[in-house]
Amino acid sequence: MKKLGEAFIGIDAAKARNAVAVADEGRDGEIRYLGEFDASPEAMRRLVQRLAAKYDRLHFCYG
Repeated sequence: MKKLGEAFIGIDAAKARNAVAVADEGRDGEIRYLGEFDASPEAMRRLVQRLAAKYDRLHFCYG
């Protein structure tokens, strides 16, 4: 499967759960809310691995 280009991942960090959204590269890139994920290191690692399998390059921003 061909990977997509870049993706910009926004994470609204909280103690128990993190809200995550993805924006594809470019001005017309699609923006998707992925939902809330457990804030544990293992859950975040699985999420990053899933995204890394789909995109060539990931950029993260959290708050």
